[in-house]
Parts: sequence; structure tokens; C-alpha cells
Amino acid sequence: MADNELNPIQLPCPAGQFVPHEPPMLLIDKLLSRDGKMTTASAIIESDSIYKDPQHGILPEYFIEIIAQTMAAANGFDAYLNLAPVKNGFITEVSSFSLCENKVNYLEFVITVEEVMALGSMKLMKGEVFAASISLAVAELKIYEDDS
Repeated sequence: MADNELNPIQLPCPAGQFVPHEPPMLLIDKLLSRDGKMTTASAIIESDSIYKDPQHGILPEYFIEIIAQTMAAANGFDAYLNLAPVKNGFITEVSSFSLCENKVNYLEFVITVEEVMALGSMKLMKGEVFAASISLAVAELKIYEDDS
């Protein structure tokens, strides 16, 4: 019997089980849901994060990275369920990005990601970041997944 049949993972669960990063680069904390092409995760930014600037609040790169890590958690979760190896993924393009507030000072976020299209090793995904039910950032990213 496979390990995941003996120890099934229930969502929500720690995202670190599925994302190949360690703190301080592991930015999402929980994988909340995975349903078809949709995934939801959560993140809490630390007060001493490299992504926080005293004058500008949270840097835009933070939002792009938590969207990408949410997709990585989804891919890791799927690999776990399918008894498959986890593929490394890399952001190859930020196709679009908009920050809905100029100075973001929230500490807790919910991230939703939808896989829009997959073609071979490339994926196009759309992500949105919320705090207190307010949309803060929206991005469309292209991800390359390494099969090796």
C-alpha cells in the first residue's frame, strides 16, 4: 500500500510539504483547497520579511512569489496523490500584474490560483491575492516545469 494511502493528507495542511522552499523563502503557510484547476492557499508575512519596505509597505514581488508558490503547492499535492515525483517549476514570464493598493500593510493573505492552460512543460496561470476579502493583487504567470 502506498504511503499516501496509509497517511492521507487532509486539506488544509502545511504548504511546506509540497513546496521545495525553506524559510525565509517559503512564503505560503497553508494549502487550503485544491479542486480541479483551482487552488487556494494562505500566507502570513513576517514583520522582518525581506519583502517589506518601511516606506512602501509590501513589495510587489511578494505577491508574484506567493501566487507562484500556491501553484507549486498545487503541483506538489497532485504529485503526492498520483505517487509521482514533484517537478521543479520556474516563473518564465509575468504576463500581467496589477497591484490594487499602493501601500499594502496587511499581514495575512488568501491566494487563489487557476491553471488557465497547460502545453507540455509550460503552464499559464492566473492568481489573485486577497486580504480581509479585499483584492490586493492580480497576476498572470507563465511557469516552466522541469521534467528532470
